[in-house]
This record gives sequence, structure tokens and C-alpha cells, in this order.
Amino acid sequence: MSLGDEGELGAEIGAAGVKVYALGLSARRLGAISSLRKIVRAESPDLVQAWLYRADLMGLLGARGIPLIWNLRCSDMELGLASRALRKALASLSHLPTAIIANSEAGRRFHERVGYRPKRWEVIPNGFDIERFYPDPIVKQNFRRSISITDEPLIGMVARVDPMKDHGNFLAAAEIVAQLRPDTHFILAGRGTETLVIPPSLRSRVTLGSYSHNRIPALMAALDVLVVSSAYGEGFPNVLGEAMACGAPCVSTDVGDARSIIGETGFVVPPRDSTSLAHAIVEALRLPWMPYGGRDRIVQRYSLPAIAQRYKALYENILSAKAAPARSSSLLADRS
Repeated sequence: MSLGDEGELGAEIGAAGVKVYALGLSARRLGAISSLRKIVRAESPDLVQAWLYRADLMGLLGARGIPLIWNLRCSDMELGLASRALRKALASLSHLPTAIIANSEAGRRFHERVGYRPKRWEVIPNGFDIERFYPDPIVKQNFRRSISITDEPLIGMVARVDPMKDHGNFLAAAEIVAQLRPDTHFILAGRGTETLVIPPSLRSRVTLGSYSHNRIPALMAALDVLVVSSAYGEGFPNVLGEAMACGAPCVSTDVGDARSIIGETGFVVPPRDSTSLAHAIVEALRLPWMPYGGRDRIVQRYSLPAIAQRYKALYENILSAKAAPARSSSLLADRS
């Protein structure tokens, strides 16, 4: 169920046989709460899982009397006034859901600092489809041809343009890398990247563009190094797992759970330190053994089936705990 429209994945989910509801929530359509309640009554779910702040609140309003799980996907993001007010309200209500899942330890710690006090915390990281994200020399070659490069080392940043992503840090590091490794090429992929101002020294060596989710595996497979240059706000950066699964070593700033994801297979440097970021990128290009360790780490720790099993186990635990009092009541009634 989507609070807005079906989005990019709605049709794909529907084609897999899963019902998709789009509530069209907006300031002009406050009736979405009533619609949600009607859907919940009609479907009669055993459990409701909400994702992100607005959905967490809607879950409280629309799924009363049903076990409810909130899900947090960020850490210390900079939010507007309305979103900060919503987060503050959710913190005061955080004792009401059955459990709260954070996708990172960093996210859990941050939300505790701002007042979240759930009955039950769970940290379940994101999972990755290792059959969709994998090293493929042919895919790599074809993608590189599509952006008119061949054998040059390709360094990428896959992120929407947002202050937390700190594209300026990446571009400053790229200027240093370009001096140390004149053969490198850079790609910036994500919503809004076409609007970035590229330093003159890099303009012939940078590719900009937005790519659909179907193209991201090919992009990741084409990279020699994936960079996360964020300054703050990250919880569990998906791009790290996707790139590692495709065999690309990663260099990241020390944000969210990046250090835990990468382990010993890449490099982690301080945020807003373009010099350290640049030297780590050059070092990553120099070490050809690193991709294999990254792929293995994702397969062992973050494969989609393993993470899905953790959600399943949590759901079953919650539902069995709900059933236990009902069974106890029945036994008491039989004895009376």
C-alpha cells in the first residue's frame, strides 16, 4: 500500500500477484485515512508494517487493534519544520506500536536520542538481490560503451542531489584523483545530477544522468570504485551493498552503518574531507583483490533471502505472542 501513487514499482509488484493500493495522500485529500481504514477492514491483515514517518503515523490512525510495526530508514537527516514536528510527535507516540525496526544501528541510536522509546527495538539491515546485482563483464562493457568510455577506470557516485549527499565533497575529491590518475573517468547518477556545476578541469571527464532502477545493476557492474561522500543523515546506504555485490570496491565517508557494511573490503574516511576521500579512491583503484571480498561479504551477511527470513521470524514471533493470551483466556473459560 502506497500513501501516494503506485510509483515506479507499483506495476511490477502488481504483476507478481500482490494487491497494490494507492491512497493518493496529499493536503487536498485528507480522506486517505478513511480509505486506509476501509482497506484494512476489507483485507483484515494479521499485522501491519509501516515504512517511514508519514506511514508510521498513518498506521496508528488506520490500523487500530492490529499489531503494528514501524520502520525507520534514516539517521540524523536535516528535515524541514513540518517533518521535524512529525518526528517529534512520533517520538511521543513510539510506545504504541508493537515494535520498531531500524535498518541500521546508527538509525536506532539517533532515534533514541530524539526520544523514541518503543516496547521493542529490532535492527534488521537492508537485503540485496544477489542474482540481480552481480559481476558481469559483458554488462560492464556494454554500459561503458553507452557512455563512450572503454578501459578508463570508472569512479561513480549514485545519489540524488541533496545537501546530505555532499556532491561538492565528491567533486573536490575527483579533482585530486584526476591529478593523481589522469586516466580516470567519473559518473554521477541520480535525480538532479544534470543540474550540478562541474569544475572546468573535470567537464570532459564526468558523465551525468538519471537512470531507472532497472539500469542501476548495469551501472554498478560497470564501476571500478563506488563512492559515498555523504556528510550526515545516512542509515544503511543501499548503494554500498549493490556495488559490492557487483564486485565494485567502495569508498565511503563514515556515516550511518557504512563502516559495518564495508568491513575490510574497502575504505572509510571522515565526512567532508575531500583529500582523504581522494587518496582512498586512488588506493582502491590500486588493489584488484578488493572486489571479491566485497561480493562475498554481501552474499554472506546481506542476501535478500537471509534478510527476508529475519522479517518473517519477527512477524511470527509477534503473532505467536498475540495468540498466547487468547489461548490462555480460552483455557480459563473452559475451567470455569
